[in-house]
Amino acid sequence: MGFASAQTVQDINTNPLKLGGEYSKCVAVYPRVPATADEKLPDPSIDKNRYAWEQQQEVVEQTADFWEGDYMDLKINNTKESQYILHFQYAVKTDGANIVFELYNGEDLERALDPIYLANEKSNWNALYDAMAFFDEEIPEGEYTLRVTFHHDNTKETANLANFWFEAKDQIKYFSLFTGVYPEQAGTIKVSPAANNYLEGTTISITATPSAGDDDTTYKFINFTNDDNGDEYTANPYTFEIFESMSITAMFEAVSSVNDIPGTIDLNTKKIGGVKEESKAVTLDGSSYLEGEIVPYLCNYTANKSEQFILNVTKAGNYTLICPTATKQEAANIEFNIFDKAAYDADPTVAPEATFNIAAEKTGNWQKFVTNKVENINLTEGKKLMTLKFTEPVANKYTANVLYMSFGIGDDFGGSSAIEDIEIEDADAPVKAYNLQGIPVNPEVAKGLLIINGKKVVK
Repeated sequence: MGFASAQTVQDINTNPLKLGGEYSKCVAVYPRVPATADEKLPDPSIDKNRYAWEQQQEVVEQTADFWEGDYMDLKINNTKESQYILHFQYAVKTDGANIVFELYNGEDLERALDPIYLANEKSNWNALYDAMAFFDEEIPEGEYTLRVTFHHDNTKETANLANFWFEAKDQIKYFSLFTGVYPEQAGTIKVSPAANNYLEGTTISITATPSAGDDDTTYKFINFTNDDNGDEYTANPYTFEIFESMSITAMFEAVSSVNDIPGTIDLNTKKIGGVKEESKAVTLDGSSYLEGEIVPYLCNYTANKSEQFILNVTKAGNYTLICPTATKQEAANIEFNIFDKAAYDADPTVAPEATFNIAAEKTGNWQKFVTNKVENINLTEGKKLMTLKFTEPVANKYTANVLYMSFGIGDDFGGSSAIEDIEIEDADAPVKAYNLQGIPVNPEVAKGLLIINGKKVVK
């Protein structure tokens, strides 16, 4: 059983084509079987396959409530023999939705395109994203029926569509981008804009995100590798223009997720949030930090979000934490709790072994860091779970960024204790230098006790 409305032929150059009312026929299959006992099915006597809502103060006409196998027909009149790009917008809520475009000349199938999979960006039926389909063989003049069939690999609900319009092109060149991850379980890769095919010269951005791993192993992004020519790209995200079909793999490396202290926490061993690699100018205490290099730091933690790290305390004692932060907020705070790992796994309500706070100073810039020092953190030997809770009660939005976290006893922050002490800097020393937390610094501006060329240097 289905329903239909009167058909009106639309010129193919109408922008956009009408999707509802008298302009299209929408066919749904009834009766349907409810997915659950409480589910309400559409009333076949009422056209619920079309509706409009306000978006950006405009009424957007959009298809809705299309299920697996449903289709929509648009009557169109082509006034120019040409190749065409069919532009449209879509909204989906789950992965696996796809649509098929077919062009009929009367009852005869003139052209059929491969299924177009629609990326689930925001799991929102009202969030519209641009997409394209390519008719790269000329369509002769005449009247046609454009049939849009809705499918889903996993569920009954498919996609909402809006704003169809055709763009004539003398020649269409489009290419495919294939992506992968190695090792397979090591992370994910996101492509923006997400599409099955891309028009020549389209700007594409790809972002790799490592998986959290387990208590012992996590993953670190290494590079993107072009599988066709072997080129490697270390920027993440990596942005490029496409002029040929490509296959790109995000390469990750397995690393220990346990951080030995005394020592500096590897930010890539975080369990929840994100590590950003920043190529902008990052400063620490008013001086350039790793100028010209990509600097990783923890970021994008909104109010009341948390983070976790696994620690292995190799030496019991009173520790000092060095933790530079940056924030644009007035009252950003990070609450640290360090638990005995075995005790926490047995009972998550167990009291922490140590708890303390860092009230992040407002620096006015997310890349402008200042050093914070917390002393007298008493820790026993063994494996620990360290949690960070980010709060900011004023703006109640983004909180603070963290450049690094180094734990030490005295001047032992995990560096070598066998290096030679000297009092002055060797004029011929190489430019690479480290502070006693093992963090690279700029030797031209850094002050204090440094490690340069394998030796302790006082500047």
